[in-house]
This record gives sequence, structure tokens and C-alpha cells, in this order.
Amino acid sequence: MRKKIISKSIIVSIILLTLTACGNNEVNRITGDVTNINQHTNTNTTDQTTQTTTGTETTTPQTSHKGYTFTHSGVTIAIDALFAPILVTLGEPRSYFEAPSCAFEGLDKIYTYIGFEIDTYPQGDNDFVSAIVLRDDTVSTEEGLRIGGARSEMEATYGPPRLMDNGQLVYDKDGMRLCFILENDIIISIEYQTTVLEQ
Repeated sequence: MRKKIISKSIIVSIILLTLTACGNNEVNRITGDVTNINQHTNTNTTDQTTQTTTGTETTTPQTSHKGYTFTHSGVTIAIDALFAPILVTLGEPRSYFEAPSCAFEGLDKIYTYIGFEIDTYPQGDNDFVSAIVLRDDTVSTEEGLRIGGARSEMEATYGPPRLMDNGQLVYDKDGMRLCFILENDIIISIEYQTTVLEQ
């Protein structure tokens, strides 16, 4: 059962990667140490507050998170959050993928960790979280839902979902989405998504 769930999650990820690349064949895949990506971002950490400077503008990440969030190893990750301080805290991913962005100038990026991946979109010199994809049952939502869980658990936790045209069951909150795909009332995919392209 677990192998079937994981393979379907991988198929969903491949489809998302294909869409991210917008049909452009110019795709780069990088594995290994990607912590040097942050060398181009001027990041200063003082008193546990991270500031990223872009020209004359300074952006301070929010300490209170909106929408549904995902927490891993004590790091709370929110959709549309500045990604640089998250990358520093999570450390080196297992793999890294980038492709030219369809919607923004720059690169969409995917960082894969054990059990989940984080997708980002560019704005200026910074990257922001566009999606968090749970890849297997070793991780869960903040509220405790995992791949392999039942529809009844999902609805008991979040209430009745909204059905989208693509078959996803969706919960909207504070300008983001928490999306589920089910098969025979079993959760086979969990993804947090931005709605920034729809605004």
C-alpha cells in the first residue's frame, strides 16, 4: 500500500515539474550542496530576526504565519514566505531543481527534503514559497494528517472541502490553499499552494 501511495505521489510531482517548466526544454537539475545559492543574497541574522536586503529595500519575514502551515524540525514554513531564512535553517536538501518561471522573471526552484519538497517563485532578488508537497507518510500537516489517511479524518480535521475541476479537494485560508487528492477515500497527495498568480 505504501509503495503504491509513494509512486502516485512521485507521478503527481513529475506532472507539476512539467507544468512548472512551461514546456520549455531548458531545465537544469542540480544535486549535492546547494547552500551556496544564498551567496547572492545579502542575509544578516541578528537576535533571531532575519533581514534580506534588496537594493535599498529591506524585507523582514513575518513572525506570525497566515494560512495553513507546515512544520519540520522546529521550522514553520508558510506559503508566500521568504525562502532564504528557511533554506538556512533546514539545511542542504537532498536534491535541487530549477526551471525558467512561466509567471515571473527568474527561476522557479524545487528543494527536495526527506518526506517533502518546497517549491519557490522569484520576485526581484528573492525567492518565496509557492508550494509545499508532502511526498510520503513520514511527515504530516500541522494538524496531523498524512498520506495514507482517510477522508473521514480529513473532514473531521478541516470540515467539508471544496472540489476543484482537477479533482483536488481544497481548503482555502488567508490567500493560500491546502489541497488533497484521494483515491477510494484514502489520501494519496497533500500539497500547500500559493494563490499569488490568481490575485
